[in-house]
Amino acid sequence: MGFMSQFIVPVKGIKDGIHFFELSVEDKFFESFDNEDISGGKIDIKLEVKKSTLLTSIKFSFNGYLSVPCDRCLDYFNLPFSFDYEMFVKYSDGDSEDDDKLIFLKHDEHELDILPYIYELILLGLPLKKVHPDKTDGSSGCNSEMLKHLNQHIIHEEKDTITPWDNLKNLFSN
Repeated sequence: MGFMSQFIVPVKGIKDGIHFFELSVEDKFFESFDNEDISGGKIDIKLEVKKSTLLTSIKFSFNGYLSVPCDRCLDYFNLPFSFDYEMFVKYSDGDSEDDDKLIFLKHDEHELDILPYIYELILLGLPLKKVHPDKTDGSSGCNSEMLKHLNQHIIHEEKDTITPWDNLKNLFSN
């Protein structure tokens, strides 16, 4: 099976019922997208396709790791990645707009290219904060040289001894 053909799901050519598909994405997949947030990785994807006459559901289950830059020290590290998501495919005669959970196909379309959906779901599943995990001794897993450099540039602000309440009191004391 070729690289691109593994992302084609035969939604109309399969019988009603539940069908399972497995595929994986690796560095080559991530290189095809211009994204600085993910430089590579390996993710196994399990698809559960539940086909019926009116509606088809596709459950995505992602499990693996992504090579991402650390938000703290900027070094790349392998971030464990696990994410589940469900989408629905419905047939329509008109020009219907897809949304984040529902994909519309015309009645003469027999296959669904899930490649762009896989990429978008991986981005959706990324945590907001991506930081090196701590080492076994409890110390930071980040690049220690970069942390030293960053700590040299931390600006410590002096706290005012006057509080906002003091300012209000001064307004009324005159």
